[in-house]
Amino acid sequence: MKLGDSFSGALRTFAYFMASGTQHTLKDIDYLSLYGEEPSAIEQVFAIYANVIELDEKGMVLNAKYAEKRATDHLRAYCDRSFTVEPPYQDWELTLHAPPPMKDRNTGQPSSAAIAFEFIETERLLLRKLTPEKYRQIYRRLSDADIMNLLGLADEKALYREKEKYESGLSTYNRSFVNFQILDKESKQLLGACGFHTWYTEHARAEIGYALHSEESKAKGIMSEAMKAVLHYGFEHMQLNRVEAFIGPANIPSLKLVAKFGFKEEGRLRGHYCKKGIIEDSVVFGLLREEYQERN
Repeated sequence: MKLGDSFSGALRTFAYFMASGTQHTLKDIDYLSLYGEEPSAIEQVFAIYANVIELDEKGMVLNAKYAEKRATDHLRAYCDRSFTVEPPYQDWELTLHAPPPMKDRNTGQPSSAAIAFEFIETERLLLRKLTPEKYRQIYRRLSDADIMNLLGLADEKALYREKEKYESGLSTYNRSFVNFQILDKESKQLLGACGFHTWYTEHARAEIGYALHSEESKAKGIMSEAMKAVLHYGFEHMQLNRVEAFIGPANIPSLKLVAKFGFKEEGRLRGHYCKKGIIEDSVVFGLLREEYQERN
């Protein structure tokens, strides 16, 4: 069964005015940047529209304007915290229903639920960028099996732990992250990760973290190649002023790695980190934008 021309026309018109910035119910709201910066806010608008709109027995739309207003009131409240939606939304209006399967039944081809990722390419590697927004897409759109494959999770216990992190909240109003999965350019094998966590956006600083999944990948310069690209991204695209690293005193390869990129040792935090049930110190390292630019 296909939806009729009436619904197609209503949806097309609403989508056009939303995307062009000319939606009349939002004429005094600057929201277009959310398409790139906070697409989940736009996703919620269209979810409300689809949940609220009603059709008669012939497929004719009955309440297009009301659906538009309910949907755009959400975006108005998102952009203007002083605005109150009246009447308050009911749960059914806000529900984000499950996406279609990854493959369409009639063609066997991947459906539109596939996720587009940003990559950084180096000589031997592909670095796949993961942000809180991408994690929201992953957990809303992919099956458990696809999530495990994408994130390189070994079993269902690991999947459960990752879902707990997601459900507990991946970011706050002033703290976020940008992580990069490290993939072999030829085989597309997932080798590890390197990226920024505890990113304090207001203060332009973040902690860098990194790991390789297997011993076979170590001592081949893989992490040095990845970190070079990730640091460039942090200072040039995220506009970081400071990158921090907290390293165990006995982690010689990691100590050598940050020294290679010009990090300066700044002190030691006693009893700072718990690793496999053991509390250990952390050596503090920092790299400032001006220091990075002098070396590059």
